[in-house]
Amino acid sequence: MSFDVLCCFQILTLSFWLRERCEYGFQPQIASVVNFRCRTVSGTVISFLEEISMETRVAVMSIIVENGENVERLNAILHEYGEFIIGRMGIPYRKRKVSIIAIALEAPQNTISSLAGKIGSLPGISVKTAYSSVTCED
Repeated sequence: MSFDVLCCFQILTLSFWLRERCEYGFQPQIASVVNFRCRTVSGTVISFLEEISMETRVAVMSIIVENGENVERLNAILHEYGEFIIGRMGIPYRKRKVSIIAIALEAPQNTISSLAGKIGSLPGISVKTAYSSVTCED
């Protein structure tokens, strides 16, 4: 059995073990996060590539840019999450010297939260996220 397959098997086994425990009220939020496929180099796990079974949510992220110095970093972060972005609209409000950006997303909730956290950590940029109650299991 290759290390990739072994790693996936071990993680899935852990996932099933956690799900079984969840029925008794233990750590229900953990079970949905552990179904990952691994990437290895020379038998060493270097990253988890993707979730095997993933529940996604539709969300809208509103971003206010007050400091134009961080726009390049903002665009780099958005590019990193490009596979989850449905659409993007940017409005420069020159009168007030701010830019307003709206982003529609479909992604796992932890991915959306991670993106919002990275954007929110940029100086002069604020972000708020609104989630739809619509979920989809891909």
